[in-house]
Amino acid sequence: MQDNILRGRLLREQGRYPDAEAYFRQAIGASPDQAEAYIELALCLLPQEGRRREALETIDRCIQLEPDHAFNHALRSLILSRLARGRDASAAADQAIGLDPDGSFNHTVKAEALLVQEKWTDAEAAARKALSLDSDNTSARNLLALALQYQGRNVEASVAVETLLADAPDSPFAHLNAGWACLRSNDHQQAEVHFRESLRLDASLDAAREGLIESFKARSWLYRLYLRYHFFMQRIQSGTRWALIIGLILAVNLGSKVLQTIHPLASTVLITAYLIFVLWVWLASGIGHFLILLDPSARLALKPRERAEGIAVGGGLLAGIACITLGILWDSPAFWLLGVGLGCGAMPASLYFTNESSNGRWIFGLFLAFLYGGGLFLALTAWFSGTKVLTGRSETFITMALIGTMLCTWIGNIPTLRQEKPR
Repeated sequence: MQDNILRGRLLREQGRYPDAEAYFRQAIGASPDQAEAYIELALCLLPQEGRRREALETIDRCIQLEPDHAFNHALRSLILSRLARGRDASAAADQAIGLDPDGSFNHTVKAEALLVQEKWTDAEAAARKALSLDSDNTSARNLLALALQYQGRNVEASVAVETLLADAPDSPFAHLNAGWACLRSNDHQQAEVHFRESLRLDASLDAAREGLIESFKARSWLYRLYLRYHFFMQRIQSGTRWALIIGLILAVNLGSKVLQTIHPLASTVLITAYLIFVLWVWLASGIGHFLILLDPSARLALKPRERAEGIAVGGGLLAGIACITLGILWDSPAFWLLGVGLGCGAMPASLYFTNESSNGRWIFGLFLAFLYGGGLFLALTAWFSGTKVLTGRSETFITMALIGTMLCTWIGNIPTLRQEKPR
């Protein structure tokens, strides 16, 4: 059994996860009550896309065998954090700390769990505690730099990142941190350099690939404005964020009423500007993917789901606007309906293709199917019937499409329907 574990560990460290997994499962088959093999298998499953739940089941089995081993609970916390289950991860980290309060790794996973919960100051404290126990803990130093960045303490974060790069120039995570620090300081070119270096050091580091894509998108000044807004909102606690959103809506509503007394057009301009702002915030990422698709070299970094999002959001929005324009010019309800389906479909599409929440994909996917399917069906019906006016059914579809699109901007803020990774 031990030979299988040693061989599997070597393969895992080389990134050959399927081969390593086979050895660990052989070890478990030979001795199903030995916890070490379950730990190694969980570590092997964790970095593999779509297999984190298996990793959680594996470490749970390990904890049944060794409930008083602090590392098992710390590893469980790490897996839960990667599953975006911050509260559960924090509880598991507390169990590990209770068993071994002087273990630096236990406080490190606590810091990561707190980052998932967007508790930036608490995460900073946990990372500093880990470093007080082990000053060479690179993971804790990376998490500390992230916590400082999320709080908007850019000067301190830059110092932390520079120290990381000086001490560990060959660390992919150090360059990953440096890349995000550059994006936060609006230097997308240097960010691209760091993300590329991170990928050179570890080609399997998906966070670096995602960062590189963000730096590609940031070539557009409009997307850089979106990133600045995103980083600003990220620094705010969830409750305050909701209060700010509701406050903005009330302010626009009050402002439109005041402007209505001055000139009706002024009120319309304000509401239109607000709607464009809201939609841009949600569609910016998908439009960014669409722009990357136009770059023959940059688009190689996109995954299939990101390509699909770019086509559905950016391409769908352009096609929808074009169809609505033709519908107006040619007085054609068929193009109107097709344009509404494609254009409004950009909103749920931005919340479907790259969404990590299965519940979110179901909800937004159903609405997307309704818009595409309903728009196409009604457009074909109008085309072949030769009608020149919108029927009652078509008007109902357009109303539902517009209401549903705005509703998406609200329910899209529910964390359990998105499970977005913190940047």
